[in-house]
Amino acid sequence: MHDTIVVELFGSYGARHSHFSVDFSARKSPKDPLGPLARLLIKEGFDPDTRVHVVRSAASGSTPVFKRDRKLSAWAGEDWVDGQSKVAHRVKYRPFGGGGGGVNSPFEGSPVPEHG
Repeated sequence: MHDTIVVELFGSYGARHSHFSVDFSARKSPKDPLGPLARLLIKEGFDPDTRVHVVRSAASGSTPVFKRDRKLSAWAGEDWVDGQSKVAHRVKYRPFGGGGGGVNSPFEGSPVPEHG
């Protein structure tokens, strides 16, 4: 059985676990932080089969965000896109690159996340 980690959402576009965090609130086109954080955690050595329990913390305690926990690999394999004219929707994660000399980054050109 694999461990479960807790990821805390903060603000509208930030997420953290331990000393790892991503915050896209300063971007011109903000994005959901869960996919990039999951990719960072896997890159840093977390088991992709680790379960993730997502919470939003407040002064009164933590509130679960989703009914079910998911694997890091599930979060890492997708991004949520929030368009100006559409409701937020899930898309499969596609890294940059692919032979054209592009950058291959787990953050799709996002700013480097804070580490501590």
